[in-house]
Amino acid sequence: TVQLTVLVDFDGDGMADTWEVQYGFNTNNVADGALDFDNDKMSNRDEYAAGTNPTDPTSLLKLSTVATNAALLQFVAQSNFAYTVQYRTNFTNASWNTLTNIGAQPSVRTVDVNNLLIPLPDERYYRVVTPQAGPF
Repeated sequence: TVQLTVLVDFDGDGMADTWEVQYGFNTNNVADGALDFDNDKMSNRDEYAAGTNPTDPTSLLKLSTVATNAALLQFVAQSNFAYTVQYRTNFTNASWNTLTNIGAQPSVRTVDVNNLLIPLPDERYYRVVTPQAGPF
């Protein structure tokens, strides 16, 4: 048996009303989902989906390289969120491939992702997505 909880989203902007109230948004304004109140380049709707704080510019889903190790990528994972790190070799028309999946954990943590393809291709682009991309 699985219990499913559906959160109310009165304005249909993709953000639960309880979350909008928590961060001071209007539950009757569909436009606030597309805004970026903390100017971190993530829309409020994307912050909701990623579990980050839309009022804190340092709280965002961002995949970074490690300066001392070109094969190491990092991001901050939120509690109870699963992720997929993907790559492609052409920015405009190649499909995204799964590098790795990261399961949900009960705490916020920094995740290290090793990209052990040696030698690294001349051109490679990465992203981290949530929810985790299939297959699971």
